[in-house]
Amino acid sequence: MKHNKGFTLIELMISIAIFSILMLSVMGFLVVGSRSYTNVSSSVTIQTQAQQTMAQIQEYLIDCNGGVFWDDQSKLLAVVNFDQNRDFMIHAFQYDAEKKSLSYGENKLSKDSTEIPPPDTPDLMASHLTAFSISLPTTNGALPSLTAKMTFAFRAATQDTNQTISLRNQAITATTYEDLIQTLRAD
Repeated sequence: MKHNKGFTLIELMISIAIFSILMLSVMGFLVVGSRSYTNVSSSVTIQTQAQQTMAQIQEYLIDCNGGVFWDDQSKLLAVVNFDQNRDFMIHAFQYDAEKKSLSYGENKLSKDSTEIPPPDTPDLMASHLTAFSISLPTTNGALPSLTAKMTFAFRAATQDTNQTISLRNQAITATTYEDLIQTLRAD
């Protein structure tokens, strides 16, 4: 009578093959789970950034008591408010298509100033922005509302955001930035 105290080579090879198949299926589940997590994380990141950016722009636009200017060529949005001394506070949002970013800067302009300075050094407001536009009435005059459109893209996720913003105060718009400032000075 023979006593087997171990496994044969064939039994070991079969057990290794079964173990390998099980490990490959577990690895497949891990890879799918990791990809799903990355996609959901990207989508949440982009949605959050889109909501925060739109909320910040909306905050400046809703309370605008001066005027709004949008230049479709340079992708510059300027929101001009009056302070208590009737000086101008200019809030500028600049879209950079190459960097896929939106920057924010501001500058104070005295009512007696003859020059219109550019905004201070802009701060990064949003990244992963692939499109940014503002729809204003095509003529100069009162501005009851405007539409802001943004598209964000990060990894495989994209987020389109459209918002029609109604202004609380009577603001005006003009075809050029300089015309807007001159019109506001005349009021």
